[in-house]
Amino acid sequence: MRDFIQILLDFLVAEGSIVGDPQKDIILDEPDRATAIYETTPVPTPAIARSQVRSFQVVCRSSYDQSFNDSWNCHDSLDADDGSGIITIDGSDYKFVLGTPFKLKKDEQQRTYFAFNLNVSVPK
Repeated sequence: MRDFIQILLDFLVAEGSIVGDPQKDIILDEPDRATAIYETTPVPTPAIARSQVRSFQVVCRSSYDQSFNDSWNCHDSLDADDGSGIITIDGSDYKFVLGTPFKLKKDEQQRTYFAFNLNVSVPK
């Protein structure tokens, strides 16, 4: 079975939210426009208990405007249209609780990083 970061990356590429070569666990210096997903420490929410959750951070890097748009495109692709938070990927239902994209930093090449955090679980 593919790891969940790869499942997320493949889904976001298929949705057209990631342009170029998606990266996991690290964001390489090239290309200038990049998107990566990292697994982070689970943060429980009222909707998802700690034992059921995996947490991730989606990071987009480019110019300010492009990075902002890329982060919101990824966010919106994972935001269920019906408000349930449940999205079906590869035949499995996943419940997403998303944070709002925020400016993370600017690097020495003046590229801007935007990120958002998300919790995910498989509904019972």
